[in-house]
Amino acid sequence: MIELGKSSLIIGLICGVTSLSFYGLNIKQQRNWFTYARISYALMTIAILLSAAALMILLLKHQFQVQYVYENSSRDLPLFYLISAFWAGQEGSFLLWTLLSAGVGIPLIFMTQIYDNEDKVLFNYLLIEVALILITIKSSPFKTFSQTPLDGAGLNDLLQNLWMVIHPPLIFLGYALYGTLYALAIAALWKGQYEKWVRPALPWTLMAWLALGIGIMLGGVWSYKTLGWGGYWAWDPVENASLIPWLTGTALFHGMILQLQRRRMQRTNFLLAIISFLLILYGTFLTRSGILANFSVHSFTNLEFDSIVLGLIAFFLLYGGYFYSSHSRQIPISKSSIAILSKEFSVIIVIGLLIISSSFVFMGTSSPILTGLLGKASNVTADFYNTTHIPIGILLAVFIGICPLVNWQRTTKKQLLRQLLVPLLLALVITALAIKAGSKNPVALLFIFASCFAIFSNAVLMLKSRLRKRVSWSSSLSHMGFGFLVIGIIVSSLFDDSKTVNLAENHPVEIHNYRFTFKGVHVSPDGRNQMVIELQQKKSISVATPTMYYSKRNEGVMAEPYVYRTLLEDIYISPLEYQPGIPRGVYRLIKGTPEQIGNYVFTFMRFRFPPVSSPMHGMMIEAEIQVVKTGAQKSAPHVIRPRFVAMSLPTEQKPVTLQNGEISLRILQVNADPPGSIVVSIEGIADEAVRQNVPAQLLVEISRKPLINFLWLGMVCIVVGGLIAVRRRIGELK
Repeated sequence: MIELGKSSLIIGLICGVTSLSFYGLNIKQQRNWFTYARISYALMTIAILLSAAALMILLLKHQFQVQYVYENSSRDLPLFYLISAFWAGQEGSFLLWTLLSAGVGIPLIFMTQIYDNEDKVLFNYLLIEVALILITIKSSPFKTFSQTPLDGAGLNDLLQNLWMVIHPPLIFLGYALYGTLYALAIAALWKGQYEKWVRPALPWTLMAWLALGIGIMLGGVWSYKTLGWGGYWAWDPVENASLIPWLTGTALFHGMILQLQRRRMQRTNFLLAIISFLLILYGTFLTRSGILANFSVHSFTNLEFDSIVLGLIAFFLLYGGYFYSSHSRQIPISKSSIAILSKEFSVIIVIGLLIISSSFVFMGTSSPILTGLLGKASNVTADFYNTTHIPIGILLAVFIGICPLVNWQRTTKKQLLRQLLVPLLLALVITALAIKAGSKNPVALLFIFASCFAIFSNAVLMLKSRLRKRVSWSSSLSHMGFGFLVIGIIVSSLFDDSKTVNLAENHPVEIHNYRFTFKGVHVSPDGRNQMVIELQQKKSISVATPTMYYSKRNEGVMAEPYVYRTLLEDIYISPLEYQPGIPRGVYRLIKGTPEQIGNYVFTFMRFRFPPVSSPMHGMMIEAEIQVVKTGAQKSAPHVIRPRFVAMSLPTEQKPVTLQNGEISLRILQVNADPPGSIVVSIEGIADEAVRQNVPAQLLVEISRKPLINFLWLGMVCIVVGGLIAVRRRIGELK
């Protein structure tokens, strides 16, 4: 399988170059080389598919002599996660991108045949595909060790999640589809089809925007439900690397609609199509080069890709720049005036705001590179993005609300005022209710008003259309989704109420009008133990089960939050630390601190580490404890040395008995962190009154996130609206 994977990539490269050559010959000689080009393309796709299948089989069969298989899987991984291990690492994700790009090219061939530009489109698209194959060969997932390890290192615990199966493939599908926009734009410039290219390119633009957008949204859901910090977007540079082309893609398809309706934005649309793909490559450079290793939790750290990806960016920038600069003057520009009270003006403003937004995110994301050129590399904080996007977000919501109320060409003031009446009144009512509820932040109130205005104006349009115009449904639904999204972000962020509390087992605590009672630990066979917390509000009782477990791969305790959902808010429970309870007869001795237990005073002095016969037998720890008997039968201090053998299976505890045989002491736990402590079991103490139970303790952060469901509702509306738009635009091509 290893050789099949390697050789298939080489064959795929040869077939890709062959297909590229045949399409080039067809362009140059105007002869019919299409059949040979298509056959070569099909063979290339099959070869890449075989290579991907080989890697999947190697993963499923635990072939740990393959470096990639060893680094991203292990024998105990469930099938679900073995499959997702395919794209868990850098090499596998490049192979996935290459495979998806090859697959996307097949329907592209059929579509371009209809518009008689197959040769030029596929020639440009194959330049991208061949480049991806070359990168995949360089970053081969089929490198092997000289010896075969018995087991793999395992999949990162944070990646062992349902979202890992869905999120990355959608992101890379979006990347693949953005390549079609570049190819279609260059081919249109090459052929001089400055107007004709937009209609067939619009469905591809929408599909690229939708795939990448869903991937980004699912990444936010993943972060919220799994990572435990309570957020869904951290302005992480690698998150931003996908957001930037998504924003320019959003601007692009709005520009395409404007070009179809009013014959405007012709030059801008070509520029946006080219730049959007270049931004995909730039994001790849940021993610893969290791430049962001100190600034992002997502980045890979393989510095050998600096020159390779930079070379690709330079090539496609110069290639696209040549075609744009040599044809831009020939692109027709509309000379007609634009009425301010028109849909045309509103759409242009929206496009401008999206471009400004992407520019700010680009500058912030690139700050480690820009500051590194000037001296010491540094990153901007989230405040930079939040501050710059306050006016952008408000203006976007306002113009998204105005768009459905005005005509494409011109609307009179009287007509606009009549259309504004209902949405404005409803938005004012909601804003007044927010003020009454205690909101005094002027920025938050502006966002709430503008977002409600956008929601109600688009809802009015949907009601008026009465299902007759699907275009209204798609755009209005997505624009309403934006309004819901903004309300969810603003309200859940500004009114987030977080408290850190220590829950003692079976001792209820009142927080956020809920009674929280820690009920103990449910031990799971896979080691991912659940912290059982009972939530009670009035007569309603529910159970929350956040997770805590020890990760061998990360060498530390990992935690997953639990989200208790209601219609109007989420209660977000994130476990921070768990301390087991100490039952009767069990005591914690802190180094250097005398502890009176019955008629004895125990003082833990220090740790000792006696030698063991073999490292395989574990590490022996000896605790030196001074014991003094008090009271009528007072004794002189003497030292006992109970032993504890760590890292042995099972763990061994060697008890000691005092000389008089009264008591027996056994070590149960050791804690080497300063000042150092041990947990011991003591039998034979006469004074039963001191034998108290110490309940288990769970330190948790409990957050109340009001109206966060509006965020998820907004995402759903945007996606459904996008799907309707894709279906409609594809239907227009038939």
